[in-house]
Amino acid sequence: MSVADACKELGVGPTQFANLREQMLQGALDALEPRPVGRPPVAATPTPADVEELEDQVIHLAGDNVLLKAKLDANEALRAGGASKRPPDGKAEKKGPRRRG
Repeated sequence: MSVADACKELGVGPTQFANLREQMLQGALDALEPRPVGRPPVAATPTPADVEELEDQVIHLAGDNVLLKAKLDANEALRAGGASKRPPDGKAEKKGPRRRG
């Protein structure tokens, strides 16, 4: 197909056809350029409500952490103080056979 036939079919003049052809070729070349793989990274900016919610969670979890540490310390103190039901060797005492009544 000649340029004149293409211009006639598209309803454009030779100058506009040349501009369209140049844009098409440049677009094809741009598409061949190497690009990074995957989606581009998006920087997440938290809203003030998100920040407030996360701060509340931190406060709540810090309180839970203090409570659990206190329970752990108490449990370790009880074990160290001999309050364990098991003898020091770690083996439970054997009991006799169960009697049915």
